[in-house]
Amino acid sequence: MAKKKKTVSVAVNPYEMPEKNKKEGDIGNVVRWIQFQLDIKITGEYDKATVEAVKSFQAAHALPVSGIVDKLTRVVLADMK
Repeated sequence: MAKKKKTVSVAVNPYEMPEKNKKEGDIGNVVRWIQFQLDIKITGEYDKATVEAVKSFQAAHALPVSGIVDKLTRVVLADMK
């Protein structure tokens, strides 16, 4: 009897990765990319919930905690999925 191979499903982020820093008040697909990477509700609005999720992510990954997705945070986020 042949063994079934396990398959792993990897979600590919369909949104555009931001090239510049993103902060509270920003909107659009680049914010959706951030929210997708953080596995939070995707609204396209960099709201308080996104700020808090970014801060938690930064703290958990020994990054400077600012709530702003800067270059270093983007690099680490990009490696998440």
